[in-house]
Amino acid sequence: MLMPEESTAPVKHSARVYRYAGGVFVLFIAAVAVWYFGNLALSGNLTPSEASEVAAKKSESFYNSLLQKSPDFAQGQSARREGDYVSAQQYFEKAFSEAKDDAKKGLIAYWLADAYAANARYKESVALLQGIAHDTRYASIIRAYAVQKMALMYRQYWDPVITDEVFKHPVFAPMLVQDDPTLSYRRLFEYATTLYPLALSEFYVADWYADDALYAKFQVRNGSIEKSVANVRVGEDKAVIWERILAGNQHIRLVQDGVVSDESIYAALERRAAVIGKMQRIGDNSFGDAEADFKNLLAKYESDGIMTDGTVRLQYAIFLARMYKTARAADIQAVLSPIYDSPTHRSPSLGTAMKTLKNVPNGESATKAACAYIASFNPEFKKFLTSLGWDDTDFADPQ
Repeated sequence: MLMPEESTAPVKHSARVYRYAGGVFVLFIAAVAVWYFGNLALSGNLTPSEASEVAAKKSESFYNSLLQKSPDFAQGQSARREGDYVSAQQYFEKAFSEAKDDAKKGLIAYWLADAYAANARYKESVALLQGIAHDTRYASIIRAYAVQKMALMYRQYWDPVITDEVFKHPVFAPMLVQDDPTLSYRRLFEYATTLYPLALSEFYVADWYADDALYAKFQVRNGSIEKSVANVRVGEDKAVIWERILAGNQHIRLVQDGVVSDESIYAALERRAAVIGKMQRIGDNSFGDAEADFKNLLAKYESDGIMTDGTVRLQYAIFLARMYKTARAADIQAVLSPIYDSPTHRSPSLGTAMKTLKNVPNGESATKAACAYIASFNPEFKKFLTSLGWDDTDFADPQ
């Protein structure tokens, strides 16, 4: 799971020239990909929704079958869930070498790419994921996951090598916006949704527009744009956010109805809550209640017997801090404290993500800025970050 961005005032923002052409741009790239990858059309008379359910069912059935038939794949999954990515990589490599058909190799390659990324082998990870994304023999949902994973990888590990490898491919190269990885990866998430409407990708697209709405409000406060201009921009942002949330909710419904089992649904619900929280921060409660959503998600983790809710807790705390400042300091501490008490920080990837976030320059990441702000009034959180390598320079300018 990643450390998602969440916009605040000083964070560098994308040039406006790219903004509203984004949807047309991605459709154009999707058309190029059809030419490059081959004919993606589904046969028969299924509606897009029905076709998605068929693809999901086939993918889920195949995954469960592979768990049962490949002990190495099953052990790799077990090691991954425990945060032991070195062992997971070894198991997946063995399972991959023993796979007899392309379909099995494709699914194992996806999880091997996940392990490579966790072990900082980014070039190998991207190469495997691009191989899956480009192979039209695989179901569209599997290919969409591969594209989504490339975007998530950067947002978790913050290594420019990932961006170099992802966008040097001829299909993805036109999506790159120099000096603006946030916009570049938004385009990648958009492309993933043209293959299959994965909830997490849909919500990350919505998240970019939510950040833009927040930034527009900030620009009004600092006098860089007129309020009337900001209102138009925010209205357009909200329209896209509604569209993307509705599309992501459709995928969530498939999961809830048992059509497909999807671990990333937890991350999707977390990102949706964060988007709703950003809308509340600009004074719009029509999208929902972020705090209720965060509480419900934490309850879902507990009821499902999953104790890796660290990133949810962090995002919940960031929402409270940005929405209520220090007035909710006690609640913020209560939300965060289980992270300090857990040897895995309630998430195998959270410690890694926070360590790599330390290396992002101040002002480049809104998540880093929010963490520094919380640390300014929460000594336990500051101690936690210090244990992961953060120093005085990282806390120098809390915003």
